[in-house]
Order: sequence, then C-alpha cells, then structure tokens
Amino acid sequence: AVVSTQSTGSLKETVLNSHYLWTYHIRQRNLIVSADESANCLAKFVIRYRWVTQLDGFLDALAKQYIYFPIVDLDTDAQEIQEILQNRALCEIAYRHLNAYLSSSNRYTNLTKRYYARHLLTTLKQAEIISQLRKQQSSSVFAGSILVSRWVGTCLREPLQYPENTECIPVYHTIAEIVMLCRNRLNSNAMIEDVIQQINTTLFTEYGLGKNTEDFYNVDNNRVDKVLYKKSGIPITLAVIYHEVARQLGIALDLINFPRHFLLSFTSSTGAAMYIDCFNEGIVLSRSQCLQLCPMSTITDKDEYFQPATVNSVLARLVRNILAWSHSGANVLDNHFQVSLYKMLSHLSGDDKGTALSASHLSMNLAVQFTFLRNFSLPSNAYNTYCAEIKKREQDAKNMLSDKTLKPEHVTFSIGDVMLHKRYNYTCVIYGWDEVCSLGEV
Repeated sequence: AVVSTQSTGSLKETVLNSHYLWTYHIRQRNLIVSADESANCLAKFVIRYRWVTQLDGFLDALAKQYIYFPIVDLDTDAQEIQEILQNRALCEIAYRHLNAYLSSSNRYTNLTKRYYARHLLTTLKQAEIISQLRKQQSSSVFAGSILVSRWVGTCLREPLQYPENTECIPVYHTIAEIVMLCRNRLNSNAMIEDVIQQINTTLFTEYGLGKNTEDFYNVDNNRVDKVLYKKSGIPITLAVIYHEVARQLGIALDLINFPRHFLLSFTSSTGAAMYIDCFNEGIVLSRSQCLQLCPMSTITDKDEYFQPATVNSVLARLVRNILAWSHSGANVLDNHFQVSLYKMLSHLSGDDKGTALSASHLSMNLAVQFTFLRNFSLPSNAYNTYCAEIKKREQDAKNMLSDKTLKPEHVTFSIGDVMLHKRYNYTCVIYGWDEVCSLGEV
C-alpha cells in the first residue's frame, strides 16, 4: 500500500476522505499515474484498510475470549478462517498485516495483539495445510509428509508466509535430480532388482543419505525436508524418500508399518515378497530376516505387521513420533505444541480412540474445549458427556476470574494483557490484580 497500514488512524481517515491528498502521496513517490489509476489505488486502499481493521477487531475479540484459558485453540474450520483462505487477496493482506506485528522493531508495543497475531497466523497456515491434505488425500506419501513438516513448522514458530513455504531445501527439485540420475543409468527393460540396486547406489552412496543414530529421536528426523537437507534420518523418513524416488521411476513399493522399524516391500521377479530396509542402505530382506531387526524386543510373526499401510497411517505415525518426542525429558514443550499435534492426528487418524482419549484428557486438564475432537469417530454419548464436562470446567475457570475483570480506573492493566518483563525478558499474561500490594518491599 502507498500509505502503510501501520500509519496513524487520523492520517488514514484523511487519505480515505481526500482524493487530492491520495494523489499527492502517490506523486511524492515519483509515481506517474492517471486519474483512473489513482482512483483504482484508492479503492484498493479502502478495501485493505477495512480488512485490516476487521483483523484488528478479531484480535481484540480473541484477547477477550481467551482471557480465562491457558491456551488458544482456534478452529481451522471456523467461518472466519475459511473466509480468509477462500480469497487469495484477503489472505495475502492478512499474512502481511499479522506478520507486521511479529516483525515490529519495538518489542514492547502491541504485545497482546502480537501474541494473538501469532496464533491467528498459525491457524491460517494450518487450515491451508489441512485443505491441501484433503485435496491430495492418498496421492503421495511424500507430498503428505511435506505437509506434516510444514504443520510442525507452525508449531515450532518457523516463519509463516503466504503463499510461499519455508522448506530448508527445494525438496521436489532435489528428488527430481536423484530420479534423473537413476533413470539415465537404467535400461528400459531393467528388472525391479536392478532398479532397486540403482536407487541404493544413487541415494545412499552418491547423494550420501544415511541413518541418524547419534540423535535418533530428534524431531527433525521426522521431517523429510530436514532429512534431505541434513542427509540423515530414521527408518520412516528414509523410506518415504526412497518410496518417492521409486514411484517416479515407475516402481510401486508398498509402505509397511512394521513395529519399531519402518519398511518397504515389493514383489521380486520370482514372485516372492521381499522387504527393503532403508535405514541400512536399502538392503533387501526376507520376512524372517525382518523379525530379527529389533533383537532387544520380541516381535512375533504376524501377518498384520507385513500388510501395506495407507498414506494417512504413515503420516499419523510421523506425527505420533513427534508427539512422543514432545513428551520426553528436556524436550517437553508448551501445551500449544501438543494440542496442534493432536489436531493434526484428528484429521489423519480419526478412528484412533486412544489418541482421542489422550487429547480429551489434555483438554480436561487445561479446562479448554478442543473443537477438533469432533473429527474423531467417538460415540455420540461419549462426545456429549465430554462437551458437558468441559463446559462446566470452563465456567469454573471463568468464575474464578470474573470478579477481577471489572477493575477500577486507576488499575492500569487488564486481565488478558500480554506483557514482556524488561529485566528478565520473559513473556507473561496478566491473570489477576490487587489494589494494594500484599508483599513486602524485599
């Protein structure tokens, strides 16, 4: 916009009401425009100004709505979110305006709006990811795993832009290069064993992809773009990359959700079922050899362990790996991270009652209703019982603070205001106040 949306309200009102001043601002920047072009610019500015005003009002409403709750859980299917996503121009305006709060040079201003702008941006990006996931469904496990990585990026507060994505490496271009190297070295009549041998040579020897044993449980090992960048990963992400290379070469490999060690399978030229261990440079194993992959645990020979997995079940396994990492030791992150992962699982594995139960327990502990729980296939009576109980807990939380929301004029700050401690540099939110300090001076 010619006049920044961060300008003072009076300046914006003046510009909106004065065509002459609007034209003056354009010409001050040495832009030669006709009267029609000037009017068109003014019309665009009016739309932008009205839209950012609505966004600011939405942020203020969020601040009031979530006064009583320890986390912000916005519904990706909410009407306000979908209206933004369905209009590309408005979506771009929203991303730019909300990012302006996050990138402000003065870190002590607009803290409350900045806090909720981050959550609104995260929800917009996650809603966009869910939309893409629904469109591509089971088309490619590689494409789905990229969406999972982007989702995790929103949880880890990586930059959120529109419409660009922020993978640390051009993933599709990298895969295309690997596929081209393989294709140039294969004969048109090559057998499946020859193709697999060539993929192993190109992917593991030449490109240098390998296993990460030193930091096996690191969250980045479950993100295929990070694995391609660092050239090391765990069985499931290495298998996803291997599967995509084979798919583009015309080889159909099955995804095998083997316990503790993800595998790929194919039918050999002799008709036998064989398995690929991507964690060990693509070696080909028989069924009996697969059972020896985890010597520290007893894995019995069950047909269900060797059944082809769906794309969504593989993506859900990635998310569960990250969820387990978020619960472990020093890696325990804030509740927002775990809630976001449960939200993703509700779209990938809606029939998983165990995940639904864990998410509902977290919801009860936080006394916050998770709207995404409706995505799980829960019995209607169980879901209704949950809704009734969580509303009771939410009301109890509101009752505890209701007398503090009405404060005298001489109390400066309000409940729900986000603050930054100037000495100790931590972010906090005001949840109560006292007219007289109850502590001593020391």
